[in-house]
Amino acid sequence: MQVSVTEFRKHMFEYLENISTDSLDLTLKGEVVARLFPPEDLQKKALARLKALRKTAVINELDWDLSKEVDWSADQNDRIGY
Repeated sequence: MQVSVTEFRKHMFEYLENISTDSLDLTLKGEVVARLFPPEDLQKKALARLKALRKTAVINELDWDLSKEVDWSADQNDRIGY
C-alpha cells in the first residue's frame, strides 16, 4: 500500500493499527521515501530455521573417554592478553 507523507501524518494511528499484515510505502511528491514493515515474529522465524536445520544436521557419536578425569584448571600464563 502507498500513502503520501501528508496523508500518513493526518491518519498515522489508523495506518499503524493496520500495518500488522502488510508493508506501507510513504511517498513524497510521488517518490517512495520510506517503507514501514510489521514486526517480525522472531520465535516463529527461529522455529522455521530449526526445522530446516533438522533436515540437514548430522549428529555423530562423540569419541570421548568420559571415564578419564580431566584437569579443567588453567594456569595464569595461559590466559590471553597476559
